[in-house]
Amino acid sequence: MSENTSDRRRRRKPQFNPGRLFANGEQGAWYDPSDFATLYQDSAGTTPVTALGQPVGLMLDKSQGAVVSGPELVTNGDFSDGTTGWVSGSTLTATAAVVNEALEVTATVAFGRYLQTFNTVAGATYVVSAQVRKISGFEDPYLFVALSGEGDSAIVKTASTSFVNLQLIFTATGSTTKVGLCPNSNGGVASIDNVSVREIPGNHASQSTSTARPTVQARVNLSVQTQDVTNWTVTSYVEVSAESEQGPLGTGTVQSMRETISTGQHYISDDTVAPALDAGTYTMSVYAKIKAGTRYLQLRPFGLGSGVAFANFDLTTGSVVSGGTGGTGLDSASIESVGDGWYRCIMTATFASSGGNMMIIMSNGTGELPLYAGDTTSAFYVYGPQVEVGTSATTYQRVTTATDYEDIGLPRYLEFDGVDDAMSTASVDFSATDEMSVFAGVEKLSDATVGIIAELSTTSGVDGYFSLYTPEAAGFSKYVYGSRGTSTANVTSNNHPAPDKAVITGKSNISEPSVSVRHDGVTENSSTATQGTGNYGNHPLYIGARNNGASFEFNGRIHQLIIRGATTDGSDLIRLEDYVANKTGVTL
Repeated sequence: MSENTSDRRRRRKPQFNPGRLFANGEQGAWYDPSDFATLYQDSAGTTPVTALGQPVGLMLDKSQGAVVSGPELVTNGDFSDGTTGWVSGSTLTATAAVVNEALEVTATVAFGRYLQTFNTVAGATYVVSAQVRKISGFEDPYLFVALSGEGDSAIVKTASTSFVNLQLIFTATGSTTKVGLCPNSNGGVASIDNVSVREIPGNHASQSTSTARPTVQARVNLSVQTQDVTNWTVTSYVEVSAESEQGPLGTGTVQSMRETISTGQHYISDDTVAPALDAGTYTMSVYAKIKAGTRYLQLRPFGLGSGVAFANFDLTTGSVVSGGTGGTGLDSASIESVGDGWYRCIMTATFASSGGNMMIIMSNGTGELPLYAGDTTSAFYVYGPQVEVGTSATTYQRVTTATDYEDIGLPRYLEFDGVDDAMSTASVDFSATDEMSVFAGVEKLSDATVGIIAELSTTSGVDGYFSLYTPEAAGFSKYVYGSRGTSTANVTSNNHPAPDKAVITGKSNISEPSVSVRHDGVTENSSTATQGTGNYGNHPLYIGARNNGASFEFNGRIHQLIIRGATTDGSDLIRLEDYVANKTGVTL
């Protein structure tokens, strides 16, 4: 089947696990922000992500299952053999004895510790777990890992006087690593039990700088204060009131808009509560129902001047008013009955310039933002205003503030701020392959500056490199996929102005030179230009910026990122793109 087959057989959406594409030892990574079990707020993996809006300092690679495997590396972690395998720190000393089947440690100097050395592989990732409790001392004891020497490379504390489970995740830098307990204060006493260290295979991504961590989000509705439009800008020619009317979705609050008798433009706008929209394609929607009179509802962007897209909706007949739609950039308008006199009014428009917001207008049905005398009685109920990227209206999402919104099962993503957010891995060894497949479910929010989605190595001039980024230059709108053996070959997609939510696929082969870029399942450009010779390199993988935030910061969202050091074609290509599309909220 051709890569460009239009039907793509996406009709059945079978269950598909991308992990099976790594079953034969293919090198790579699979990052899934929708899976909270793989996300931690800190780079040491001590604090799991439990809610939307939290930072992500560590994201586990699911290509190998993101599960603990391999042999136990700690000797006598349950202390059934006394203190065998455990020793005092060489200068930060402590004494220890087994008490009630646990190791009780007393610090003889400040930060005195008891520890064990175990074998590791540089670049591999491990999870440390233990039960720890505080017995005495003015400082809280902590479980620690020392990558070199006996100093603290990562710690996690507890103030509990009962045993609690503690965890650390670390990437080894050498052939040996140490783990142990520090009571923290001189004379302090703490106890530890059931110590375990095991490998978590994969190429896990992290960010050690707390201020440079992306956040996990699931926000679709770009409007704000959607549950209470009395907080919006309310023109003096309309009154907005809270109502006891049952909403169309059975939850939330309803407001009404009523004309005043004055001659003017009768509207509300979210311009004072929501950021202005950038240029791009958006869908505006709102639920409405006649309360009194026979007025029309109009949707229109605010702040973009006259002659912009608008649509009038007849709430009596449930129709888009003939001749009542138009303006520059209007793509479509529709109205949907949802029962009991309620309709969802929907308008899709493409803004050529930035600065727009949502307007809900009481209209006489005669064109754009009409000026007329109100009658003081005409009114309708409104509920659930929504502005979203793209050409369709999805499930309504309540948004109070940018960080307080309803989680209704919408696709989750990592949000990169375009300033300093980034993640990176230890070196990923692709030196055994000259084939690469990169799949990204992304939503770019701006074309103002170049932003790296994923890149192998610190710069494009390094041999054995690949990169996926957008746009190709400031102010342009194409996606770029580049590959290099000893020479670089780049291909660009068609123009896709931000905001753009899509599945982007980059594919390349160095020895049989080919490089291609796909947008939503369609190959938009390919090349057989030489990429020189050799295989891909053993370099860190950078996500969201070049060289972990040094430059080219991505302003946008990553829903899925799958990188596979092999060619991905045929049904695997189709099913994997369908999987990423489903996780991204895109229909192929």
